[in-house]
Order: sequence, then structure tokens, then C-alpha cells
Amino acid sequence: MTDQVATCTHCADRVGDPILTGRSANPGCVTGEVVVMMDPKLSADMPDGAILITPMTDPNAVPAMERAAAVVTDRGGLLCHAAIVSREMGKPCVVGSKMATEILSDGDVVRVCATSGVIYPTTDSADTNNLRRIK
Repeated sequence: MTDQVATCTHCADRVGDPILTGRSANPGCVTGEVVVMMDPKLSADMPDGAILITPMTDPNAVPAMERAAAVVTDRGGLLCHAAIVSREMGKPCVVGSKMATEILSDGDVVRVCATSGVIYPTTDSADTNNLRRIK
């Protein structure tokens, strides 16, 4: 990815500097509360409408993906499990963010602009000052 981050026309007026970037695997923009899931076998704990943040998905993560508003992974490309299943489900998805599970924590509120592969903080976040931004 180049130094310039693509801006989603739907989000340009509503957000600040990006926290993370990755590859757009399925377009769409949603705002929601983060749930970091390190083990896909814990899919039953995923609340409806949350943003699923995970290193990678596999078939065990499908129940969580069904309940998620969007999916963001640390690894993967356009043909990874998260990308394919998100497209089938019509869920916004950003893959290959490299460090979403390190930067984001349960309860953070973020805007996922999967159309451009960018994750932004929101003013709804309890403490957006602690979210490290990309350079």
C-alpha cells in the first residue's frame, strides 16, 4: 500500500486519522464496538452487531462472523477464509491489517470503512487517545 490512504466517500466527513489499514475484501462501512477474538472456537461469545477483530478466521469462526457487523483480520488476502465468507454473507471485511488484534481492545468503538480498507476511531470511543494511529 502506498503512503496515501484511500478515503471512503461515505466516511470522509465523519472520521479522523486512520488507526489501521488493510485490504478491502468486501465493501461497506459500519461503526460498532470491537470484540477481539483470538480463538475462533469462542464464536458463541460474539454479540450481535459487533466488529469482529481476529488474527484469521476458519470454519470455527463462522458463527461469530454471522453475528458480526464487520470482520477485520491481521492476516490474509483476497482469497482467505475471512474474505470469501464475508463476501458470501455480505459483511464488510478488511483483511491483512497486520496488527488489529494488538491495537484494538474489546469495547473500542471504531468505523470500519471496508470499501477502502481503513479503520478509523470514532468519537464514541471511551478513550480514542490510547489508540495508536498508523504513520
